[in-house]
Amino acid sequence: MYKKIIFLMAASIILVPSIHAFSLRLNVPVAGSYEVDDCSGCSPKSGGYSIRGIFGMFGLGYTVGTFDWGYPSTSDDTDTKLAANAVDLSASFGFFTIGVGSVISGTVEGKHGYTNTETDVPAPGYSRTNTWVLDTKRELDGSMTGTTSFINFNFGIGPIDLLVGYRMWNTKFKHKLVGTRTYTQTITPDIGFNSSTTESVNQSGDETKKMDFNQITAGIGFGF
Repeated sequence: MYKKIIFLMAASIILVPSIHAFSLRLNVPVAGSYEVDDCSGCSPKSGGYSIRGIFGMFGLGYTVGTFDWGYPSTSDDTDTKLAANAVDLSASFGFFTIGVGSVISGTVEGKHGYTNTETDVPAPGYSRTNTWVLDTKRELDGSMTGTTSFINFNFGIGPIDLLVGYRMWNTKFKHKLVGTRTYTQTITPDIGFNSSTTESVNQSGDETKKMDFNQITAGIGFGF
């Protein structure tokens, strides 16, 4: 008899959805697990938010996940960031909620550039300096795709839920570089052969890039 009562109580905790007909939840990342390939000096970080409406047992959410590669200032790549927008569906079972979704749009931004200088002696008494400058911005080429999934644990305090969760992102995209490339030649002393040429750059990447990152989240929910 007692075993049956304990079993029914445990099952009700796990399977019965929230007593609220509708609840609204907001989650934000507080920590993450991610790394940047071939960049030991990078300091990556992520951010974003998720807002979700839960109707009884099922929910619909909109989530934004951001990722910053954190390249050092000495790198050819700087300020490289990604933002993914996703819509997901969820199901709630007592004190936890699980969900999956699709990336519906996104952006990629950043800077890629360098300055290379070479100096030689074309003739006795003269020096020649050649300078190449690349100044481009990184942009999304086409659309971003991918998936996201999560699990949330909620601890109810009256009409308020305290949330702790884990979210995974898998994004795919192509990027392009848009900007200018400048070549300058300077001969000292000046004999009239100095020159400077600038051309535009619009270069698409050949490969589809992948960026996967995971987030530990915290949040709050309100039942109505």
